[in-house]
Amino acid sequence: MNEKKSTGVNKSKYREQRAAPVRFYHRREIIWLLGAVAVILLAVVVALFAMRDLNPPVATVNGLQIRTFDVLSEMQSAQQHVGAGVSYGAGFDERGAAFDREVREVREEAVRRAAIQRLMIEYAQQEHGIYFADAERAANDEINEFIQISGQHELNQIIRNGGHRNRDHLASELAADRVVDDLLMTVMQNPEAQTRFEAFMPEREGSATERANEIHARAIAGEDFDMLIATYGEDPGMEFNPDGYTFTAGDMVPEFEQGTRDLEIGEISPPVRSQFGYHIIKRVEPAHEGEDMLGAKHILIADSEPNEVNQLWDAMFSYFEAQVEAANIQLLRALNNVG
Repeated sequence: MNEKKSTGVNKSKYREQRAAPVRFYHRREIIWLLGAVAVILLAVVVALFAMRDLNPPVATVNGLQIRTFDVLSEMQSAQQHVGAGVSYGAGFDERGAAFDREVREVREEAVRRAAIQRLMIEYAQQEHGIYFADAERAANDEINEFIQISGQHELNQIIRNGGHRNRDHLASELAADRVVDDLLMTVMQNPEAQTRFEAFMPEREGSATERANEIHARAIAGEDFDMLIATYGEDPGMEFNPDGYTFTAGDMVPEFEQGTRDLEIGEISPPVRSQFGYHIIKRVEPAHEGEDMLGAKHILIADSEPNEVNQLWDAMFSYFEAQVEAANIQLLRALNNVG
């Protein structure tokens, strides 16, 4: 029998060596596959983040969405009076509880005012062809022009100092203001459009002269002077000086000073005209003694006729405010998540 000669080759070792590149090849494929999956997953995450609504709706009124940026814009000035909306936290103390309550009231008022603005914007689009999208494009053009002139850093400061979340928030606020301004001017030039708001027009009062004479007649007839000040007076300083001003020569406008000097203690002057309007002055004892010290209370009637644009704005605001009050505002997110 012929025996097969051994080749002297270790076949098991040979098979291992032949299989090694194959195993390496599979490992490399797996690594590439895992890398590809990771890239795809990253792309999906980025796409989802890009698609994420950074201005989500907060509430609806009559089916119209009120978005976060709308509410934030209305909160900017109001929150300055309550510490920019920073809560001390529940149970802090009585001051903290009152603070939190005030913050909630500010946020609720911001939602209400944002709803009014949303109805205005919708009305502007449907009735007058004033589109928010056009205003937003114009706002972004203005922002781009600003960046070219002043730089991105300056824009970032404006965004930060104005309490805006980002550029989109700023553009949204500018666009909303533009739409409302255009609407006001459009209605101002269209008497037919104004008829919608006539029922909400404030009644025109008589002239400042007529009002001053009427109030003076009531004062000398014996009505309580302090009550007349509280009801009709337009000088906010009287609220902080309920016993009257104490002053000396040169402290007040000349007409007010001379009107006071012409009176005896307790007497009431006829309307005295100054640059501020009409003063109905009652001389009182000065709060402290001193050389040539005078004391006086007064009812100030500002000499300014109503501005037609302001009257129309008040009427439009009241019209949409009434719609909001009658509507069902549905909160979609907790107000604590806003701001």
